[in-house]
Amino acid sequence: MGKLFLVVGYLIGLLGFVLPSRAENKPPVLKPFAYSKALGNYFLVYQNRYFGLLDSTGRQIVPCQYDDIDRFYDGMAEVVRNGKHGYVNQQGRLVIPLIYDRANPFQYGEAMVVTAVGDVGYLNRNGKPVQPFSQLGRPYFKSRYTKGWTGQPYIGRQNRESVGEFYMGDGGSDYVPQRLPSAQTYRKTGLSLIAGGDKQNRRYGLTDSVGHIVFPLVFDDMNETSYAWKDWVRVRKDDRYGFLDRASGKLVIPMRYEESQPSAYNRIWVKRHGQWGSIDRTGKIVVPFQFAAVSAYREHRAIARRNNHVGYIDTLGQLITPIEYDRASHYQQGKAKVYKGDSWFSVDAQGQVVASGLQSAVFWTRLRYGLFIGGIVLFLFLVRRKRITLMK
Repeated sequence: MGKLFLVVGYLIGLLGFVLPSRAENKPPVLKPFAYSKALGNYFLVYQNRYFGLLDSTGRQIVPCQYDDIDRFYDGMAEVVRNGKHGYVNQQGRLVIPLIYDRANPFQYGEAMVVTAVGDVGYLNRNGKPVQPFSQLGRPYFKSRYTKGWTGQPYIGRQNRESVGEFYMGDGGSDYVPQRLPSAQTYRKTGLSLIAGGDKQNRRYGLTDSVGHIVFPLVFDDMNETSYAWKDWVRVRKDDRYGFLDRASGKLVIPMRYEESQPSAYNRIWVKRHGQWGSIDRTGKIVVPFQFAAVSAYREHRAIARRNNHVGYIDTLGQLITPIEYDRASHYQQGKAKVYKGDSWFSVDAQGQVVASGLQSAVFWTRLRYGLFIGGIVLFLFLVRRKRITLMK
């Protein structure tokens, strides 16, 4: 048995001596570098803790002076040093300086970049802005940055070569597309809603009519159909709601509310500190935050709940009826029905009771119990009468 192990070890050693080493398979121009990797027609090389690039002939076009270098897209490669991003051309010349905090590969002749203060813009191959930088995303960019790549919006994360998006935040929770084809936008004027990321990490933002991102995908939710103000978009982030102006993308109502729902008369119901009130288009409080629940307005009146009882309020939050009922229905043709205990009441537009009665369910329940008890009493009476007759 020992001889067998000796023979096997000898053969393995001989095989290792005969086979050429991996280093020997390197082209001669790559041997001086500690690490190398093919990037299309170029070679990424590493030396003295920095990366550089060689062209297909082995000529070093980019010295080993960058922390990271991406492959070429549209003739431009992204380079990174000390956390700042820029671009080199295919001759290795730094065309766009290292001044941006975040950057995307070039696509359609443009690249999206983010400045240190969070402004989002698009550059051409000469480093000139395609349009003015958008300042809308400033409050939402995070200081920590993780880079990754996905396909088009609504498609899950793919490999790095499927150029399309980068994302910000720990673990890549906030996706920012490079640019959407114009076919994926549906508004010729104003801004369109877009979404990116998978189903569990879906994020929303805004793009203009040509597909440029003007508001990064940082919102957890967007809603544009449930409110009377069609030029506004409700947004949610970190369980707080606010409103954006669709035309400009500006946040017109700060994201400070716990919930919101449609109201009427150019107002919106919003919830803060567990209480509901309403605001107008300027954010001014119209109905103070004092109700546990509210309904939409019908005939200028809404149902409001407080301390497990309900009543009616007007468009300014003034009480029309006391908040003392168990249930209430919406006004129809100037009247509404409320319920308290076993009784119902009909109230008019001024909240005055004009009719009342016993709730039908209570009436029929009482009738059934009455008949049941009456039947038992009659039965006992008849049994007793029969017994008396038999005794005689």
